[in-house]
Amino acid sequence: MIVREMEDGGLLCLSQPSHGVMAAEFCRHWGNERFVRPPLFDLLEVAVILHDSGWTDWEEKPRLRDDGVPMDFLHNTDVAEKIAIWQKGVRIAWGHHPYTALLVARHASLLYEMSLASLPFSAEDREQIAGFFAWEEELQAQARIHFRDASELLAGMEAESLEAHTRLLQFCDNASLRLGVPWPSGALLGCYPTGGPEGCVEIRFCYDDTTATCDPWPFGVESFPVTMTGYRLAERTFPDAASYHAALATAPLYSQTWRVQRG
Repeated sequence: MIVREMEDGGLLCLSQPSHGVMAAEFCRHWGNERFVRPPLFDLLEVAVILHDSGWTDWEEKPRLRDDGVPMDFLHNTDVAEKIAIWQKGVRIAWGHHPYTALLVARHASLLYEMSLASLPFSAEDREQIAGFFAWEEELQAQARIHFRDASELLAGMEAESLEAHTRLLQFCDNASLRLGVPWPSGALLGCYPTGGPEGCVEIRFCYDDTTATCDPWPFGVESFPVTMTGYRLAERTFPDAASYHAALATAPLYSQTWRVQRG
């Protein structure tokens, strides 16, 4: 769950699968003379859509934080639970195509690799994360056997190619979260592959209430819309989970659309 604070004091609750659809809008338009679409792009787009699908069951009965505010993915610090959610999402993606599952798993591993350097995980949590890394390696080994007669898929599993695909997934995820959470405008989102001689470049992402810009421009159209849709709650806190679930069940849908264009 993504929980966005609204100006009137209420909240907007966005499901993780809804965020995946929003992220896919950035993926769908990727590619121009400077930013080359990578091979296996159709499977990458499916991975972007499905990358948070493991949250579906959790969001049927979402929890509250200790202060009564709806729990979101940023405040959920249960490492074992979140790893189980990642693994479920990877299994869902595997059912669509094993390569999409590899991208979702690699995306999760990269996030944990970055987090290990900056967050004070307990020894138990670090052991759980190490177990996830080993699980991802085993998944790759299974996929190599599965792809033994598919040269294009085997090429996509080479470290450089797998990393490039995953970085593009992360760009779409990051851009969607910038708008949805929201996170600060004007950030450099990271280093993303051009598929050409430049290698990777940083992309600055800016936005206001109606428009989002990327500089440099990695898309093949002049502009496109991205829409955020969630449930609008008038209350900010709830006395118990049952009250929260009842409010969600009757909450009106709310949508906001940005026009993404050149910076």
